[in-house]
Amino acid sequence: MEEDSQTFYFVDGVYHAASDMGIFYREAGITWPVENPILSERDLSFPSLQQFQSPF
Repeated sequence: MEEDSQTFYFVDGVYHAASDMGIFYREAGITWPVENPILSERDLSFPSLQQFQSPF
């Protein structure tokens, strides 16, 4: 990770609320450089990888 890193996010469709989901951030297998990140209530509510039910 670098101080001047950039992230680009591309979207190729219209927002669909029923498809707006995710997995709890600690379940991604990433060693995060922050001990207590500031997360939204939405992101805190995401299920663990074991609890996640894929719509696909």
